Amino acid sequence: MKKILIVGAGGQIGSELVPHLRSIYGNNNVVAADISAEKCKVLAEAGPFEELNALDGEKYTAIVKKYGIDTIFNLVALLSATGEKNPVLAWNINIGALTNSLNIAKDNDCAVFTPSSIGAFGKDTPKDKTPQDTLQRSNTTIYGVCKVTGELLSDYYFNRFGVDTRSVRFPGLISYVTLPGGGTTDYAVEIYYDAIRRGAFTCNVKAGTYMGQAYKENKLNVDVAVVHSEYIEKTEFATFENVCYLTENGAADFDLLLIRGISTGALHILCGIFIGFGLAYIFRQRAIAITGMVGLLGACGVFHAIFNLLISADGIWRWMGYLFPSGMIIVLVSGWHLMVKLNHMK
Repeated sequence: MKKILIVGAGGQIGSELVPHLRSIYGNNNVVAADISAEKCKVLAEAGPFEELNALDGEKYTAIVKKYGIDTIFNLVALLSATGEKNPVLAWNINIGALTNSLNIAKDNDCAVFTPSSIGAFGKDTPKDKTPQDTLQRSNTTIYGVCKVTGELLSDYYFNRFGVDTRSVRFPGLISYVTLPGGGTTDYAVEIYYDAIRRGAFTCNVKAGTYMGQAYKENKLNVDVAVVHSEYIEKTEFATFENVCYLTENGAADFDLLLIRGISTGALHILCGIFIGFGLAYIFRQRAIAITGMVGLLGACGVFHAIFNLLISADGIWRWMGYLFPSGMIIVLVSGWHLMVKLNHMK
């Protein structure tokens, strides 16, 4: 059973993530921690709570040891709009809390999940089909600078110390549960609060501006999927859309998944045919038995690698990869049938 510590639990993400994780792992296995006990009364009543300044490494460590924590969610951050009012403070809090989290995780064998952001991208980052590894010159907000730095720090702690670090680059997150906290996309929620309070809202975002946004409840499912996943490589920063596809829309492209499944099955059948007939021939030729077996396995390995490269490509190459194994089986079966027919005619 996981023992989870959520630092910065009283913020926009934590206020919903804590109850969500407690519903999965049980109240006593998810510890909420925040600098303000006042705004976390509901969380404290439902399960264990600790008042913590994440920059206090000594107390942070004591809490991890007290509860036997094995997974840390570091949610401490000053958001983009708020951070611009005091960039030095934003840097000290955002990077200080992450550095403490990584160091404590290293010393206590914990995994660390820290949300990254599309704010880590810059104006020169490709906007269409943005690659996983790409140009990240986020030089317009201190929040974005902190996110780029955080990704590099996490990567360093994995490669240097073996700390299991995971993250997702989220878009703007929309929720009605907590008040807007100074994020760039908080205007989408603040509109409604101001409509009730003042009857009007002044939007500072230019007309025609497109911003990536996601509903907070979807984000919670992604958090759990990333922490549990054995398929997302450690220190990888998965895009939100990719993880959402796996957790929510896996069957949306059923026809494509079916084709891929049939193609993969056909590939393994084809490899089995090659190995089966190859071994039958090799064992009749004792002089080449060992080299023949090595050659057969090597040939199948190369064939499999070519298949993987083709289906990971785009456009016609991917479809060639899907169709090739099935096509080869059809050719082999047709050839075998023709040979049998010719033999009968003789």
